[in-house]
Formats: sequence, C-alpha cells, structure tokens
Amino acid sequence: MDTAAERIALRVLQAGAIAVVLAVSVRHVFDLDRFLVPKELVLHATAFFAALFGWRALRRVAIARTDKLLLGYVLLCALSALLATNRWLGLRAFALSASSVLIFWTARGLSERRASLVNGLALAVVLIAITSLLQAYGLRTDFFALNRAPGGSLGNRNFVAHAAAFGLPLVILAALRARRFMFASSGAAIVFATLVLTRSRAAYLACAVMLLVFVVAILACGPLRRDGRTWRRLFGVGAFAIAGAALALVLPNALHWKSENPYLESMKGVTNYEKGSGHGRLVQYENSMFMALRHPLFGVGPGNWPVEYPRHVKAGDKSLDPSDPGMTFNPWPSSDWVAFVSERGPIAATLLGLALLGIFTSSFARLRT
Repeated sequence: MDTAAERIALRVLQAGAIAVVLAVSVRHVFDLDRFLVPKELVLHATAFFAALFGWRALRRVAIARTDKLLLGYVLLCALSALLATNRWLGLRAFALSASSVLIFWTARGLSERRASLVNGLALAVVLIAITSLLQAYGLRTDFFALNRAPGGSLGNRNFVAHAAAFGLPLVILAALRARRFMFASSGAAIVFATLVLTRSRAAYLACAVMLLVFVVAILACGPLRRDGRTWRRLFGVGAFAIAGAALALVLPNALHWKSENPYLESMKGVTNYEKGSGHGRLVQYENSMFMALRHPLFGVGPGNWPVEYPRHVKAGDKSLDPSDPGMTFNPWPSSDWVAFVSERGPIAATLLGLALLGIFTSSFARLRT
C-alpha cells in the first residue's frame, strides 16, 4: 500500500518528465547547452525529490543482480570521471548516469502505481513530438533551435527522433489500456508523424526493432495472445500511426531539405554504410575503439570523448571541425555504445550491457508466466 509521500514521489516523476521536455533557456550564448543544461537540472531535481519522498519505496526494492551491475557501472563511472582529463565534463556526465539510475530504482519501488507513471511518461513523449511538429509546420520561437529543425524543445531533430523511437512503446502501451482509446491513440499518430519528419535513420531502425519486440512480447504472453481486445486495439493504434505518417508526408511543411525526395532518400539510406555519413560513422567508431584500447580500465572519462578524440586521429578526420582546429563537430560520438566503451571503459560498458540484458530477460520471463 503506497503512502502519501510515495504518491508525491510519483507526481514528482510525472512532473519531472514533462518539465524536462519544456525546460529551455532563451539565452543564445551556448546554443546547445541552452537546451541541455536546464534539462539536466530538472533531471537531477527530479531524481533527488523523487528519491526523498519515495524513500520507503526504494527500501522495498529487492536488490537483484541487475541492480548490482548498475551500481558497479555507476561506481566505475565515478572513478573514470575523477581520472578524466576534463573533470568538469566528467563529473557532469557521471551525474547524469547516477541520477538516471536513481530514478530507475525509485520507479521500481513505485511499482503499484506503474500505470500512472507510464501514462505520465507517454504524455511527455507526445509533448516532445508536438513541439517538433510545431516547428516543422512553421512556428518560430526562441524556445526552438533554428539550425536543427525540427528539434522542437529538445533543440535537435535527432534528439527528438530518438526520444520518439524509445518512447513509442510507452505511447502504445498507454493507448492499449486507455479508457478513451481514440484520444490516447492520437498520441501514436503524433509520434509517428514526428519520426517521419525528423529523417533520423537510427530512429527508423530503433522503431522497427521496437515494434517487433512489442509484437513478440504479446505473442509470448498467453493471456494477451488470446485476448481479442488487445489485438483489436493494437491494430487500431497501428492505423492511427500509419495515418499520422501519411499526413506528415502529404502536408506541406516549413522544413527545407536539399533533396527532392528527402524521406524516401532517408529510408533507402537506413543501412548504407558505404558512403556519406554512414561510412563516416564507421571510421569514427573504429578510431574511438582504438582510443578505448589505449585506456582499457576507465576509458577517457565520461563526457571526455571530444577532448581526447582529436588527439588520436589524423587531420582531416570527418568528425573534426575544420573551422575550429582541435575540436569535433559534436561533443559526443554518433553511437551511445561507442561513447560508453570509449569514455567509461570496456568494463563499465559491459556491466551496463549485462544490466540491460538482465532487465530484458527478467521482463520476458514475467511475460511467459
């Protein structure tokens, strides 16, 4: 039975998810950090207050192998941050990992209210998509980044696409259980429309894998597999999603792509690693792995990939910014897992991978039973 404090912790998590989406600074001195820094502050505040009010729920969480792996990962990240070349960047990135794990544990402790938490997170995902669509269809405001459209309130179209891809299961799950099915399913249409307009190939791949896992999960669970209402609702959500994607393709928008058929081009290039940015990513991954081999225990430090990468590659590398010597175009590699291995070290990345595998296998086992 949850207490008043635990109900407050739930509200903190719900409000924090929405606040992270909307938190933006209008100061343009650092165009990327005006989006990231406010969101990081919201994340840390959410983790602190949710854990504070949900302390009893946290204490009820049974420590499993997954939790030990996550704790080991966080501790190795802390050591890596202390040994990093740029400790400020290291501690900043470490704090993100620590707060994220704390929120995960708190949410597990509030399992009795998980349906409400899923609904709150699904709403946050839909809000991300809405801000992206507003920019795509012509809204200009200081709360959006003009040169990374349609990034909406996240400031970068790839951020929006990735959030839409990993948040889509939440939106679908909320729709399957919603009392107002039509209203809830419209969220899937909004998210799918955003996925199309962002033209993120990584998000396209992630979305395809997610949909496959979702269907396999239903097939693996006997009660769900035999429930006609679940399948009818799933096909209904799919119809809404297809409608959203179709509208995104036919309605004129304010985006200015160089290609005549930008969305078809993105679909064709989903697995193209022989030329263009796809080939550039492979080169970047190879160089980053060699960098990790030179720092096999703790990596180069959380958030320190852009500090160390220029020192380990030749001039002319496509990840380097020719207009700013010694700097990379982006402050992170094009793969989260490459970042985990190169920045936190192979051991920490392995612990995180095993933790995620443990979450997957335990979830699948619960579906089977």
